[in-house]
Amino acid sequence: MANVSYSPRVRTVNATRAKNAFGEMLRDAYQSEQHVIIEKTGMAVAVLVPIADYERMMRALSGDTSHVAAASRTQTAQANLRAVLVASHAQMPDVDGSEAERDIRAAVSETRRAKRTASYKSRRPAHRKA
Repeated sequence: MANVSYSPRVRTVNATRAKNAFGEMLRDAYQSEQHVIIEKTGMAVAVLVPIADYERMMRALSGDTSHVAAASRTQTAQANLRAVLVASHAQMPDVDGSEAERDIRAAVSETRRAKRTASYKSRRPAHRKA
């Protein structure tokens, strides 16, 4: 395999900012493949990295990435979804992005609720008539 140069965007934040903006940082990690170095009292203590980068690091260190395979598939699915959304927006530029995002979140919430309900019903013991 050819050695490909990879240079991610990196930013540094203090622990308080990381706590207050965690959702934004997660979004930046998976959407922009950004690495975030988190500092406490001026010392780097942790790094938030996209799962694909973590998987590459673990593979380089140990060769075992089985524990991150599902997360990596999720990130790939999210990237594919973003590509579909960008293409859809290009075809329907009149639809407001925030409106589309609300509709998507509502659909995801409904799908999750239906799955939880189905899962609950499948685990619930059947009532027997005497």
